[in-house]
Amino acid sequence: INTVKIPVKDKAGKTIGVFGLFWDITDRKRAEEDIRALNRQIEYILGATKTGLDIIDSEYNVVYIDPEWKKVYGDPAGKKCYEYFMGRKSVCEGCGLARALKTKRIVVSEEVLAKEGNRPIQVTSIPFQDERGNWLVAEVNTDISERKKHEEELQSSERKFRTIFENARDGILVAEPDTKKIYMFNRAISQMLGYSAEEMAGLSIMDIHPEKDLPHVLLQFERIKKGETRLANDLPVKRKDGSVFYVEAHGSTID
Repeated sequence: INTVKIPVKDKAGKTIGVFGLFWDITDRKRAEEDIRALNRQIEYILGATKTGLDIIDSEYNVVYIDPEWKKVYGDPAGKKCYEYFMGRKSVCEGCGLARALKTKRIVVSEEVLAKEGNRPIQVTSIPFQDERGNWLVAEVNTDISERKKHEEELQSSERKFRTIFENARDGILVAEPDTKKIYMFNRAISQMLGYSAEEMAGLSIMDIHPEKDLPHVLLQFERIKKGETRLANDLPVKRKDGSVFYVEAHGSTID
């Protein structure tokens, strides 16, 4: 219960009793406990996913930070966000928060947290107004360490593929199934055909085979589209100078 006690006095000012008012606040207390339980759940989820939540005002002051992040960075009282998170003395270059305040639109950016061993995060900056009309920005900071790791692995694999592709002794080219335009090729096939890289980029399958043999060539193309890999042993190929040579062709589709 909530209670208010009011002293009751006589005409001489002597306290002769107490007047009491009582309110049942059971429902309010239950609601408050539900809110506390929900906050604990949210804090746990934020901590488990390494997701930080903060609110910054238009002067870059930290006005709220979730408890889990506060454990890492300490008390933000009196600190600017760039000082608190980044250890800087001025606004970060390309700051998403600054853009969100200026445009009044949600801004998504990437940052590196130097105080956490350069941990990469994606920052979603959400501008909003409080009940007094002041502009603030809520920032949802999501850990992207795994994504960055996968991106680096993918880039490394692509570099290795490019190296193998470019230095292969066999001629390799990739063409679009419908238009037959060549959009990827290696050095070996360019040398075989006598074209420069710039010239190869403008060719199609139709340009590198004798006209009379195109029906046979296009048939091989259809076989590739159906999933066959070993094609004709005597596929005719036309060089830039018009001379013809024959190749053993293999093919596959690429998604």
